[in-house]
Amino acid sequence: MNKLFSLIFVLFFVNAAVSFDSCGVCVDFVDNSLNDLLNIILNSGVLGTCNALCSKVPGGQIVDTICNLACDAVGVDEFVKLISDVDPDPIYICEECKVCKTNNNAAATLELVQINPVNGTVGGTFTISIAYTVTNTIATGQLAFNIIDPTGNGFGDAVLLVQQTPEQYTQQFQFQATPSEQEAFPNGLYTLQAAVCEGSCGSPHPYTYTLANGTTTFTISGSDSSSMSGSFTGSSQSSATGAASGSGSGAALF
Repeated sequence: MNKLFSLIFVLFFVNAAVSFDSCGVCVDFVDNSLNDLLNIILNSGVLGTCNALCSKVPGGQIVDTICNLACDAVGVDEFVKLISDVDPDPIYICEECKVCKTNNNAAATLELVQINPVNGTVGGTFTISIAYTVTNTIATGQLAFNIIDPTGNGFGDAVLLVQQTPEQYTQQFQFQATPSEQEAFPNGLYTLQAAVCEGSCGSPHPYTYTLANGTTTFTISGSDSSSMSGSFTGSSQSSATGAASGSGSGAALF
C-alpha cells in the first residue's frame, strides 16, 4: 500500500472534510486501484451498493473506506460509470466525487525548462529543472514532462498540484538513460516537453486546461543497440522559491 495512505489518513477522515491532502489521497487511490476496480466491475455483475464494490478492492480497511467515501459522493452507478470510462482519469474521477476542487480560471506561466547535461551519454543521469509561476490558483492539476527520442518514442512523468496559490515554484525530475525494451536511448537529438495544467495534462475530460508549455532539446550519444538491459528510472522533488533563472543551450526561457 502506498505510504501516503497511512501518513494522511487521519486528515482525510476528520469529519469527512475535503482537504488538500484528501484530494491527493483520492487521486493516489484511484491511480493505484483502477485496474482492480475495473476487474471487479467486469467480473462481479450488478453491484448494488458502494460497499459491495469497495469491499472487494485489495488493500484493507483504509482502501475500503477511501473507496466508499468517493463512491458514496456520487452513488455506485455513477462511480462505476466514471471508473469504466474509455479513458479513466484519476484526477477527473476525484473531481466528480467532490474530493478534488476545480478552477476554470487557473493561470500559470513557464519561466524555465532546462536539462543537464545538454550533451549526455547513454547510462548517464539527467536532471530536468522547471520553474513556473502560478498567477491564478491551480485547484487540482499537474506539472508534466515528456521526452521524445530521435525515433519518435516517448516517456515522461508528472506530479500532482493541489491548491497551488499564486507564487513561483520549481520542480526537478531525474532519469537515467539506461537502455531497456521500453526505451533504447538511441544516439541523437531529443526533445523535452514540459506543461503546467489544470486537471490532468492531455486529458479529454472537463476541467482540463494546458496553462503553459515549453520545450528544449538535448543530445545523447554512445548508444549500443545490442545492449538492452536495465530500465528507465525517475524521481522528483519540489520546492517553492522566490525566483528562477537559467542560461545556456539547454534552457528555454519564456
